Amino acid sequence: MTPKHAYVAAHYRIRSARGKASGHACVACGQQAYDWAYNNDAPDPDAITDDVGRVYSNDPGFYLPMCRKCHRQYDVTHAKPNCPKGHPYSGDNLVINSENRRCRECRNEHQRNLRKTPEHQAKERERAERRKAGYVPKPRAEVTHCPQGHAYEGYNLIVDNGKKKCRECGRERSRRYYHRTKEVK
Repeated sequence: MTPKHAYVAAHYRIRSARGKASGHACVACGQQAYDWAYNNDAPDPDAITDDVGRVYSNDPGFYLPMCRKCHRQYDVTHAKPNCPKGHPYSGDNLVINSENRRCRECRNEHQRNLRKTPEHQAKERERAERRKAGYVPKPRAEVTHCPQGHAYEGYNLIVDNGKKKCRECGRERSRRYYHRTKEVK
């Protein structure tokens, strides 16, 4: 089982043992909870750290129901200060995305290692040779028809954020959706 799957499986265990977090009140503010937050109280042998630095436990007793805002604040104040490789999660080295914290040094190291692969180096050599030879990519031909063959002209042409759309194809999608939902009811 990959670390990502183990982390997700732990959260499914919590949900099956204690129900959805939304069925509880947030322990910090009293609003409706949204997540199960690990409380960092598990003894060291029971605490698990995955490859991206998330700490969790397989024991549902070490989780608290929290709303999203309180959960994020709790994670920031109780999180480990370093990534699994020992780099500090601080300043310019901290990258936060929607799911978790990342170590910029580890990410950059990963990118450098990717550039060392023979496949990547071959592609880079090919690009450099093309640039030296004065290669300029050909401009794309004007698209006049949709993939189904309907002409992009007149009433059939819809321009949405600079992208051409086919009105007839849109009608076909609507018809299929209508008949599919009509059969379900």
